Amino acid sequence: MKTDRILTLFDSYADDLYRFAVSYTGSKQEAEDIVQDVFVNLWKAKETIESGLHLKMFIYQSMRHRCLNYIRIKKLEEKYQNE
Repeated sequence: MKTDRILTLFDSYADDLYRFAVSYTGSKQEAEDIVQDVFVNLWKAKETIESGLHLKMFIYQSMRHRCLNYIRIKKLEEKYQNE
């Protein structure tokens, strides 16, 4: 996959992914960071990822995974702060 294809994907998906991440995390800043992380990882894996449906699944699964990790970490932080 070429770098310009990733930039096109970012332009196409970034707003939807941002809203997706905000709905999971409740944090606009964390949502921005998660979207950026997903696209950085997509760029790093550009040689091994196929285009088309697999690519869209990869992006959304990566988003969901990172959002759930964020929630898990926040819960742990809250637990330790309360103790």
